[in-house]
Amino acid sequence: MYFYILKIIKNFLFIFISFCIFIYSFNKSNNNIFNDYYFIYFLFSGLVLAFGVFFIFFKNEIKNIIILVFSYIIISLYLVEGFIGYQYYQNYSNKIKEKKDYDIRSSFDAYMSYKEKYDDLKFRVIPKQFWKENDAELLPLSTFSNNTIFNCNENGYFSIWKSDMFGFNNPNQEWNKKNEILLLGDSFAAGECVNEKDNIAGNLKQKLNNKKIINLGMGGNGPLSNYATLKEYFLKVNPKVVFWFHYEGNDFDDLRQELDNEILKKYLLNDNFTQELIIKQKEIDYKLNEFLSKNEKHINKAAYQNKFNWTRFFKLYTVREITIHSIFSKPHKIPKEFHLIINKSKNFIEKNNSEFYFVYLPQFHRYSNYFSFQNSKNYKKTINYLKKNKIKYIDINKEVFQKIRDPLDLFPFRSAGHYNEKGYKLIAETIYKKLKESN
Repeated sequence: MYFYILKIIKNFLFIFISFCIFIYSFNKSNNNIFNDYYFIYFLFSGLVLAFGVFFIFFKNEIKNIIILVFSYIIISLYLVEGFIGYQYYQNYSNKIKEKKDYDIRSSFDAYMSYKEKYDDLKFRVIPKQFWKENDAELLPLSTFSNNTIFNCNENGYFSIWKSDMFGFNNPNQEWNKKNEILLLGDSFAAGECVNEKDNIAGNLKQKLNNKKIINLGMGGNGPLSNYATLKEYFLKVNPKVVFWFHYEGNDFDDLRQELDNEILKKYLLNDNFTQELIIKQKEIDYKLNEFLSKNEKHINKAAYQNKFNWTRFFKLYTVREITIHSIFSKPHKIPKEFHLIINKSKNFIEKNNSEFYFVYLPQFHRYSNYFSFQNSKNYKKTINYLKKNKIKYIDINKEVFQKIRDPLDLFPFRSAGHYNEKGYKLIAETIYKKLKESN
């Protein structure tokens, strides 16, 4: 009986492996076998399946040799994964140890603790969490208004900020000052995981002697959400300059998701469409509070543990990044609507006597040896598009990251995430120089 079971396992080993690869890829690609990123896995799964069928008819001696070679290959791959993964862990771990006051609490524990200190504390809820509600009558483009917002921990502390009357990361008085600068974008523009004074807007205020800077950045935003935010709030600000921040890591993927939302699509299809969010903040807050009350108990309760990442190890994450994802890398497709959104935004801004700047933000993967960088072609295409259409732009990769010896020093503990305080400060200084040059 034992040998019979062993024989079955041996004969169907590669068919089983093929099935596992297919299921994993199918789930990760959101049930889309034509997803560019995972298509190579589906193809590999098919090849393994075909080999597995032929394998059944091989002689036992040949099967034993193949399985032995296969076992040696797998062991070798895990040795490489362990070596590289441990190096990455050591680099990150050593940096963490340097910060002795690193807050190791779980998000939930820290949140509950902060609630005792701030009566108006709210866990950050972002518009992206409502994109799939296609039957909704209202889609927020901001978070809770006039509340202390509990944010993320990437730099050793949980950042918090006070939201303004419209749910953005600004002091309320900014809306009453003389109009100057408006910032649009996702979490990088918002300044995730650092305190307000250390984000791009906070650093610019220090440089510009507290001239009016309105930060309408919001975590999770893609280009269409930025455009919608522009249409809803621009006329309340009437800035002289608008800086549109584009993050190369996920903005195109976010746009594809945004295009599935019926309300967001209306902004693109109808130039006169508006939700009149300026006068609906009570409705927005009510919707956000409903969502938080249902999901507050699901906030991550796992405390920070400075341990080797065994999940990445067993999935051969790093090996796949530096082999399959690098050799067969494909950039995220640029949706055709992207250029339309940028052109509409630029025209809208200039029609209202303001100046438009496109700010290109690079991602961590571009500079790390542990991850594949798949967007180099999109980088060139985007910059060429800006040049061709005579759109003013600031290339943060070229102006900041390429000018310093160690670009990873601008990320939290040299790890994947948002920028750290130093990174945001250098970006703000670059924007300030551009403002001075253009007077």
